[in-house]
Amino acid sequence: MEKPEIVAMSPPDISNRTLLILYLSPYALYVLIPMVTDSPTLGYALRLGLVPLALALTWKHILPLTGPRPVGSSLLWGGLTGVIGCVLWVCLAKPFEPQGIHTPWSPLAFWLRFAAASLVVPLFEELLIRGYLFRLILQWQQAQKKGSHSPLSEALDECDVRSVEPGAWSSAAIFLSSALFAMGHRLFEWPAAMVYGVLLSMLWVVRKDMVALISAHAVTNACLATYIRHTGQWALW
Repeated sequence: MEKPEIVAMSPPDISNRTLLILYLSPYALYVLIPMVTDSPTLGYALRLGLVPLALALTWKHILPLTGPRPVGSSLLWGGLTGVIGCVLWVCLAKPFEPQGIHTPWSPLAFWLRFAAASLVVPLFEELLIRGYLFRLILQWQQAQKKGSHSPLSEALDECDVRSVEPGAWSSAAIFLSSALFAMGHRLFEWPAAMVYGVLLSMLWVVRKDMVALISAHAVTNACLATYIRHTGQWALW
């Protein structure tokens, strides 16, 4: 499969170094909210209220969600990939899940988390991991190929991830972004998260837009939550 050319703007209207703060803020907010409260119900209610607000405040600098492919077919591809991703996740995480965790969430806490995992997490996580970091790695590699003395600094200060051509990829971008994605999960989930990261990276290569990735992630999380509630395997959540 031919790799599309990686295109960089020069000079960018806003650098990747600044964009990192904007893309990381919703993710950081989502992770830090549990430090404010021990209540899962209140924690997920706050996440549902505050994280979309953070996304809205930074939205004008967010890369386009659509690409050259029809949105409808990208949603369909995303849905199908999401179901496959859920099956892979369960198969790869279940052998390593902690034992003895069987306490179910209360109905309200469950549905609040379901809403957050299905509607909020896929958006900010895909934008950060396969929207920003994946493309930053591509631009870092491009700077290396040009013989830059400081390729990472050049990628951060002289490039803009929003200029990367839809579908552009490299083996390093797929592997490193998937590894970073895995590190954001519990240790026993790392094999599942790594494989899932590669799966969604390949969906980016095929569909060339964020719509497919976000919809796939949303379907995976919704299917996983439904499976956990039905089977009582709460350790997977």
